[in-house]
Amino acid sequence: MTKKFLKSILAFSLTFGLLLGGSIIASAENENSNTGCLLSNEANATLSKALDEAKESKVIKSQNGNMVVEITDPEVLKELEASIPEQDGKKLVGVSVAYTQTKNLSLSKNNSVVTPQWATGYYLKNIHTGEACGVSIIRQSTFKGPSTATLTVKENVSATWSSNTNISASTVSAGLGFSVTSSYEVSDTYQIKVPSGKTYTIVARPYYQTYNFDVWYDPIIGSDYKAGYGNASKPIGVCFYYYE
Repeated sequence: MTKKFLKSILAFSLTFGLLLGGSIIASAENENSNTGCLLSNEANATLSKALDEAKESKVIKSQNGNMVVEITDPEVLKELEASIPEQDGKKLVGVSVAYTQTKNLSLSKNNSVVTPQWATGYYLKNIHTGEACGVSIIRQSTFKGPSTATLTVKENVSATWSSNTNISASTVSAGLGFSVTSSYEVSDTYQIKVPSGKTYTIVARPYYQTYNFDVWYDPIIGSDYKAGYGNASKPIGVCFYYYE
């Protein structure tokens, strides 16, 4: 029995369906972003571009065996420095991103769609993925040269999610393939040589795989419609910023 036919035989419930549909429509907003836990869109756009370029030649293995991508281009660092939180007037001299969690490759292509069954209720559509560095500081230490600065990070970082609809966390988790209400361990040991006469401050922030998506609703009566949108982020690594 097709979805269309099943809906048609329930036409007598139209009033109920309209009431139900009306109760779940949320107010629309203009932006869909993980604001609050992430750096600005400008900063992360610059970081993402630099990481893509650095992956060509600046990939190393950390002491923990994690893949680390290093950014040392002065022009890129200058651009990044203008759009990230200030560090007591210190100059940004390098950024490294250590990947400590497996990325969700099944949703690596944009415009992924979760196909609903009949009268599903809420479901996700048009899922777009990306990567971004967080705002919160996991750990920070200062080292004087000459020395080898070592910063070890081991922290449980919470995933985040939000929506301007009444979709549940369990539905979002099922659609994205990970629990949006869980915490994930990010850990790595980062080392850098500090020259004589220099003082470096290393700041560690969480690194996320990000998701932006549309939220659709499949009512008992009537056609599916877009109810709103949402976003989520899963911790997958650590951003190390070092300053002098």
